[in-house]
Amino acid sequence: MGKFTREQIKDAYNEAKRLRLWHSELLEDFDRAEEVCNGIGADWMPAIMRNLADALSPVMVIPSMIHDIEYHIGGDDHDRLAADVAFHTNTLFCIDEKYNWYNPLRYIARHRAGRYYDYLRAFGGAAFNKKEPAK
Repeated sequence: MGKFTREQIKDAYNEAKRLRLWHSELLEDFDRAEEVCNGIGADWMPAIMRNLADALSPVMVIPSMIHDIEYHIGGDDHDRLAADVAFHTNTLFCIDEKYNWYNPLRYIARHRAGRYYDYLRAFGGAAFNKKEPAK
C-alpha cells in the first residue's frame, strides 16, 4: 500500500532525474508508484516504523521509492541483487549531493546506508516478488 501522493511522486521523479539516479524512469509510472511506494522498509512493517525510518534518513526516501517498484516488478535472485545494489548506489548519490565532504553527517548517513543495504540483503527476500525463470 502506497503512502505518497501523486504530487510527491512527481517531485521525487523530477529529483531522481536531476540526480541521475539509477532506474529513476520507474517513478514515471505514477499510478504504479502511488500504489507500491511505501517509504523506507517493507510493507509488513508497521507504518510507524517506516515513518520513523523516513524521518531518520530522509535522503534515502527517493531511492527507497525506486527500490519499492523494483521489488514489486520482481524477478530472479540476480534481479533482487541488482535492485539492492541500485538502492545502495542511489542512496550514496543522494547523500553525497546533500552533504559536503567535510560534513560529519555525510559519513553517518553513508554508514547508515551500508547498514540498510545489509538489512535488505539479509531480510528483503520475503518482500521481493520472486519469479521463476521462463523455460
